[in-house]
Amino acid sequence: QMDVADVIGGLLNEYNIDARLLQVEITESAVAKNLPVVKDTIRKLHARGIVVLMDDFGSAYSSLNMLKDINVDVIKLDTKFIELSDENAGKGMKIIQSMIVMAKKLHLMIIAEGAQTKEQVDWLKAIGCGYIQGYYFYPPLPVKRMETLLAERADGRHYWDMSCDYLHRDHVTVNGRVLLGASALAADAFEILADGLAEISRLNVATGEYRAIKRDGVIPDPEVDEFGAYMRAVATNRVVHPDDAGRFFDDLNLPSLRERLYRQETMLGIYRSEVLAKTGVVTFAVIPTHACSPSNPWAVVLVGQNLPIGLLACGDADNYRRDSLTGLLNRNAYDDDLEYIQATHDQPLTVVYVDMIGLHEINNHLGHAKGDSALCELADAMRACFDDDRIYRVGGDEFVIVSCNHTVSQSMRRMARMRRDFLEGDWDISVGMAESDDGGDLPDLINQAEIRMREDKKQYYVNGGGKRQLRMLNNRLENILVRNDDMKMLLEYLNVRYPVSFIVNLNTDTQRSIMVPDFFQRMLD
Repeated sequence: QMDVADVIGGLLNEYNIDARLLQVEITESAVAKNLPVVKDTIRKLHARGIVVLMDDFGSAYSSLNMLKDINVDVIKLDTKFIELSDENAGKGMKIIQSMIVMAKKLHLMIIAEGAQTKEQVDWLKAIGCGYIQGYYFYPPLPVKRMETLLAERADGRHYWDMSCDYLHRDHVTVNGRVLLGASALAADAFEILADGLAEISRLNVATGEYRAIKRDGVIPDPEVDEFGAYMRAVATNRVVHPDDAGRFFDDLNLPSLRERLYRQETMLGIYRSEVLAKTGVVTFAVIPTHACSPSNPWAVVLVGQNLPIGLLACGDADNYRRDSLTGLLNRNAYDDDLEYIQATHDQPLTVVYVDMIGLHEINNHLGHAKGDSALCELADAMRACFDDDRIYRVGGDEFVIVSCNHTVSQSMRRMARMRRDFLEGDWDISVGMAESDDGGDLPDLINQAEIRMREDKKQYYVNGGGKRQLRMLNNRLENILVRNDDMKMLLEYLNVRYPVSFIVNLNTDTQRSIMVPDFFQRMLD
């Protein structure tokens, strides 16, 4: 029996071909027929540095089980997944999106095959599929035709080539392997950076020469490769709102940019947008090259349409969707997700609206640190009891739980467990719930849950809950004052025997003065 890995390795050696230029596809059916042999072959291919793709993923009966047993680098979705009808489109899109999420968690690249229409390409992009293959772009081509096509469309290449590699074009070496390695690293960096950006371009701040490296359709192409023309096109097409256009032109005029960039300062501007209705903002960042100067006047322009570029540049984009105090999903995520759920979800849905009662009183009586601690306790309790649901902090003391997995009765049992096992302290919660059999009108569903939460809160105060809470807080405050008096008396007693006292943190090797006489302080100074 032929050893495929050895044969391929022999050919690579014979013709002196770098293994990273070769990718090997295996079909899912081949894996199913002879798993041990395929596993051994993949191991040998990986040892040579060859990328392995699993083709027709999802066509066999045990696709997910195979992923557990073999180590491929890329999965290619079977064409049947995107051959959707009106009847199965909703479920089909959810299945594909789930596969994309799973692939990302497994650090696998995923390619959707069989795209034939713009509609298919658009919704694949919308659900996060970054690689799409199909007749919509081109039918299978002979090598000669492919080379001609790439030569004709040099500005629109969807492959990485040194002639396009601005990161390394000035550092070409004779050693082919070094060159290939540098280009591969540059491609990886480019892909990470480009994800979520509407545009990446190069700007000569001395001449205004402006060339796009990557640009989405939402950003207009200027008539000429000149920065002034580009800015006018952006303003004319209302990518930047007319009310912010004046500030946009002031921020990005070339003399101002030169002054900042030559000092190695980044220009970051956030502007309202009429075109980008989902977020309502567009972000421009102009970043100087390492040696940006009159003799090397190049900069990189990044345009963000989904996230503030400041977060992308820090590699911390998740912070855009996370509440900084509790770690729950925040209002940005809430607005984005509700739009998506409303458009795609047609199954039963439950909404739980939660309000923390007494946060204002806790802040007034015990301080904001205690209030923050209480919010974090509630967030931890909700995570523990609603771990498979989306939990959002939508206001200072208000939270929304959106569940695709539980009915109202199931959510009520979870809430009862949360109250019993987790909620002990100087505060309480009011809760409202609503459910729909088909997802329904989600904003209306949330409104119903909020109304019921308000009713629950009103009943809490009718039953005297507010007075009980104030009594508890007053008792806590009184206890704190008593403890403070006790500590003061202790320090005064110690001061009789020890005229100087400090608190020392042994972990950080720092100290804080408690009682220091003037004569001793003068010695320290």
